[in-house]
This record gives sequence, C-alpha cells and structure tokens, in this order.
Amino acid sequence: MKKIILLLVGIGLLFSCNLNMGSDPDTYEKSADGGDVIDYEGEYRTVVLQETTGLTAESTPEEIYSAGTAIIGAQNTYSIDTVRAVEIVEEEVAAGEQRDLLLHVVIDGYTLQDVQSAMNGVAEDPEAGIEAALSFDENIDEDSTVQLNGDVEWTAGISGSGLRFDSEGEYVSLPDSENLDLTGEEASIEVWIYPETNIAAAGIIHKGAATDFSDESYSLQYNSPGQVAMIFTNESGTATYVISNEAALQEDQWHHIVIAWNMNEVRMYIDGAEVTQIKYYQNGWKSTLPANFTPIRNSDGDLMIGSQPVSGYRFEGIIDNPVLYNRMLTAGEAADNYQALIN
Repeated sequence: MKKIILLLVGIGLLFSCNLNMGSDPDTYEKSADGGDVIDYEGEYRTVVLQETTGLTAESTPEEIYSAGTAIIGAQNTYSIDTVRAVEIVEEEVAAGEQRDLLLHVVIDGYTLQDVQSAMNGVAEDPEAGIEAALSFDENIDEDSTVQLNGDVEWTAGISGSGLRFDSEGEYVSLPDSENLDLTGEEASIEVWIYPETNIAAAGIIHKGAATDFSDESYSLQYNSPGQVAMIFTNESGTATYVISNEAALQEDQWHHIVIAWNMNEVRMYIDGAEVTQIKYYQNGWKSTLPANFTPIRNSDGDLMIGSQPVSGYRFEGIIDNPVLYNRMLTAGEAADNYQALIN
C-alpha cells in the first residue's frame, strides 16, 4: 500500500510541475524557498519595458546608456541568453535609432562615450579628463553640432573610419562651447593624421574662425610643410609658437601627435616619442618657452578641423580620432596611445 501511495504522490508532483513549467521550461525555475516558480523571461521582459517606455527621439545618450546597462543587468540576473535577449528587445522596443543604440550597448558593449559619439558626433569623459573626442567612426547626423563643410569624404581611418580632406573649403566645424576652450592651466590635444601632401601652415585643429585670426586661441598646424607647430594666443593677443625642429612628417603614412602643456612647459610627442628639438617664437625667436606664457584666451570662435580660416592653409590627407583633454598627458600615455592603434 505504501508503494502505491508514494507512486501516486510522485505522479501528482510531476503533473503539478508540468502544469507550471509552461511551453519553455528553461525560462522557469522554483524559488529558493520552494514556493511559486519564477518566470525569468517574464521578469526580464518587464525590465526591458520599464527601462525603455520613456525613451523617445529626444532621449539623451545618458538615458539610452542607462537603459542599456539596466537591461544587461537583468539579462545576467535572469540568465537570458543573448539571442533571446535581443529578440525580446526587438519585440518590445519600436524600431529606430534608440533601439539600435540599446542593442549596441547590450550586444557590442558600447560605452556612454560610444553612444554620445554615435548620436552627437562628439563624446566627453570627465573621469579621463576628455573634454571632446571625435571618433569619426559613425556617419555624422545632419542635426549634430559636428558639421562637415565642403566635400569632405569618409574613408578608412587609423581605427574604423576617418575623414579625408583634399580640396579648398573642406573642413569639420564645431560651434564654440566650454568643452573646446582649453583655458585651464593644463590641457592636451591628441590626433592621428595621414598627410598625403604636406602644405605649409596647414590647419589640423584650429580654434577660431575669423580670417584675420582675431578670435584664434590655439592652433595645431604645420609651420613649414610637414613641420608640426602649436600656436597659443593669450588674452592680451600675444601669440607663442612652439615648433618641432625635427624632420618633416613623412607623407602617405599615419602619424600620432600629442601636444601637452601647463603654465611652465609645452611637450610635443610624435609617433609615441617626445620631440626634443623644439624652437619657440614670440616677437622673436627664443631658446626656451617665454616666461610670460599664460593661459590661452577664451575665444567664441568655432573649432575647425582640417583647415585654418584662411585660403590655402588647409590640410591634405586623412584625420582621425581628435581628442581634447583638460589635463596634461604624460609621456607614457602618449606612447601607449600610439602603440594601441599603430599595431
């Protein structure tokens, strides 16, 4: 009799479990206290809905990234495999840029800066001291503050895509903002360039758009063809030139440039190595950085990439990954950043 009772109980438990398991037993699991089963997939779907219901075309990169990281957390908590996780996002979120970016966060590990770059063409990272970073890895939206002027062409960059400049009137512009001013007591500019023809006074990254240079605050450019120079203009209008006195950059190959400064020194790194032969000019040639070197002025001029605002002062070649920092990069960082992409 005991065997018959046990058998009947076992059959009853099996029948009960089958009723609760549903059509997809992998998405259900008994709770730790032996109570009701947990619908893992349903819980995940609830999080997706909660995090994405308020997203609109006006949502910020921060809002989209926050939703994406919450969805990743739910995916891990409820052990939803990536394929099914993507299917649920696609089922619950309307097609469009917001969903595409969510999936990039969930699948491709997009960072907040990646989302910012994809949406706005420019990203910032306060923890890394980055005021503005342009990856040029996404087609820039026509509503972005980053504007392509002339017939600038997308092409292969040092990583992903870059922008090629080969004619007069071709440049990228960003309207003045606090992030672009670099008026603190230390800062850095970093960029990759692929010169195809070295042109004297070619503008690479230039803050100021007036043809008389009345709003110029800083300019990374060439002096003579292929000779890297950095010009700083202070509040009184005095310009200090810091010029590489080493050999001109070779054409048709990638070069990494970093200019890092504080109020006591300016350091220049090309292709991961510090430039040791530097000359200075401020109302005459100097052997050292002038003693009255002071913070650059706060200009309301646009940032121009690929040209200066004067005819003929244009860069010819490819530019990629320009970054503005509010801190002075170290020699080690300059070398590491070069090695990270050149190989």
